[in-house]
Amino acid sequence: MPVSRFLLVLLLAFPLGGCFVLDELDWGMKELDKHPVNPNGAPPRAAKQDSKPSAPAAPVSESSWEEKLPDMREWWNEARTLGSTQKDESIARCRLDGRDQFMRIDECQARGGKVGS
Repeated sequence: MPVSRFLLVLLLAFPLGGCFVLDELDWGMKELDKHPVNPNGAPPRAAKQDSKPSAPAAPVSESSWEEKLPDMREWWNEARTLGSTQKDESIARCRLDGRDQFMRIDECQARGGKVGS
């Protein structure tokens, strides 16, 4: 009896097991067709199949991307940290067991370390 139940469940599960996978693949392909991947404005795949092949785009000159970049020299001259948040004064270098670690000052002292500058 247990073998027949197992075979019945296997028989029912086999054809029904892959249905959701195919549905998900179909749904995913429809979503991909809605949103073009090419940032240059290429049409979705469905419309692309009907169109003729187009000529390749003109190469981008090397100076064009440099012109779009902001001048960062001024920012680097004034930069003090990479982050925009204020420095946490409660965190310091702690010499503990012959190694330097960074932790809160009170935790360093509680663990027997020496607070460094």
